[in-house]
Amino acid sequence: MVNVSPTRVQIRYSNPDEYGSECPVIAHLPCYALGAQDTQVVLDILRVTGGRDEYDLDAATQSFGQLIDCEPLFRKGWDGEWQTEYEIVVERNPTLAIRSKWKDSCTQVWHSGDKEFKDYREAQAHAISLASI
Repeated sequence: MVNVSPTRVQIRYSNPDEYGSECPVIAHLPCYALGAQDTQVVLDILRVTGGRDEYDLDAATQSFGQLIDCEPLFRKGWDGEWQTEYEIVVERNPTLAIRSKWKDSCTQVWHSGDKEFKDYREAQAHAISLASI
């Protein structure tokens, strides 16, 4: 991270070119407080700046694609660690942790609560929904 403020986070990335020259680009991400007493922060990609030309910006945007595609991250407190909603739910209620096992030699299944899922994200969503009940 390059800079963190109450309303903005900047993340620097540089992939040296074939000559070893650095060409840093910066992703600018806005922060949104979730409530007056809740110090968690949600991030969404806003824009990418830097680079030598439009090609660098396009490549950098793809590099930051994992941030765009990942599930929302929350930060507990100003200096707290970043977590997904599922990680926060499990921290508050460890019984909602997803368990994994092999049903047969080639099929993995996940358990959340008393249900079985073939997809990990579905099991996560179910655990989160149980926490909100």
